[in-house]
Parts: sequence; C-alpha cells; structure tokens
Amino acid sequence: MLRNTIATIFIVAELASIANGQQNPSVDWGLDQSNVQMSISLKTNTIVIGSKTLVSCSIRNKATNSIYAVVSDGNTADLVVSNKTGSVYDLTPPKKITAHAIFVEPGDLYHFVAAGETFTWIVPLTISSNIEPGEYELQAERGFFATPDFRKHGIKLTSNTLEIKITK
Repeated sequence: MLRNTIATIFIVAELASIANGQQNPSVDWGLDQSNVQMSISLKTNTIVIGSKTLVSCSIRNKATNSIYAVVSDGNTADLVVSNKTGSVYDLTPPKKITAHAIFVEPGDLYHFVAAGETFTWIVPLTISSNIEPGEYELQAERGFFATPDFRKHGIKLTSNTLEIKITK
C-alpha cells in the first residue's frame, strides 16, 4: 500500500512540474517527420532494475495542419533500450485496451495535436530483471496521421536518444 502511495505521489509531482512548465528548457528533439517531432526525458539517467520511473514524452507539431497521434492497444509510445553489443529490449508497457477498436471511444484511439502545439504525456517505465546492468540508449516511437482516417499511410516518429545506466 505504501509503495502505491509513493508511486502516486511521484506521478502527481511529475505531472505538476510538467504542467507548470518546469521541464528542462533545453529539450532535445528526434528527427523531423513532416514538421512533427518527438522528445523524451527522464529525471535521472540511472535506473535500478525492478524500479519504476516515468518517461516524459512530447510531440511538437510545427506543421500548418493538426495531427492525430495514435494510441495503439492503449499504449502511447513504444519504449526500447539498446546497448553497444547489439542487445535490444522492448520496454513498452503492457496493453491497457483489450477490446476491439470499435468498442473504444474515438478519443481513446488518438490524441489530437493542433498546428503549432506541443502535446506532453507520461509513460511508465520498468526495467525488468532480464536486462543486464550496463550502459544503454533509450528511445521512444509513436505513429501519427495527418487526418483521422487511419486507413491512410501513417508516419512514425522516433524520439531523441537518452543515454541511461541500468544498475542492480
């Protein structure tokens, strides 16, 4: 119970700092895809195996039209860590939506980001025990569409890369 309370306090504090504009002012953005970019940040670059932390994610829409950032199976970003030896680990949180899309409200399928706006959200991150301690790079990916017609070709955003250290 205490662990859940502490986690809740941490999440609320993180969201409050983002809402108050207290994020790191020197944001590093990923590659530009059709005038849209993605960024991720962490409070610390050292993560203990088994611990939980939060990844702050942002999409900056510099385009003149609105975009629709996809929510896939309830996930808002795919998280991946890799190291110099070629090991790659998918850290994407487990699915939150188990029903077919037809049973989900439209706003649960995408996040609307108007032209000129930056949309920020939080993704939980847990480092599992099957990952060896060491130096890694963390990146996130998320798809978006220029229209709400998801039958058209989507575009994949890749965030900036964060260097992290995973410890026991």
